[in-house]
Amino acid sequence: MASDVGSGSSAYYASNTLGLDNNEFSSLKLYPNPAQSNLKIDLDTPVDQIQVTDLNGRLVDVSFDKGTRMLDISQLNSGIYYVVIYSNNSSSVRKIVKQ
Repeated sequence: MASDVGSGSSAYYASNTLGLDNNEFSSLKLYPNPAQSNLKIDLDTPVDQIQVTDLNGRLVDVSFDKGTRMLDISQLNSGIYYVVIYSNNSSSVRKIVKQ
């Protein structure tokens, strides 16, 4: 979206679609949040892959049990992280807090 800001200049604003999920993730639940050691991932479709990044976008090493859909975050330092969940060639990002 463009907006005239005077003097022949224009400002551009990104639309707010970045955080929208498609229907694949409408049932996604990640809990408890905040968490101390484990996160449970509830999703109606198969979880293909999980990635966890810190606020700087660096991947952090965590273990994920596909059978129980539990994400072990016990070794992470306290702070905010992003969980990227991949399912059926789609992905969704959720913010989590590690206590």
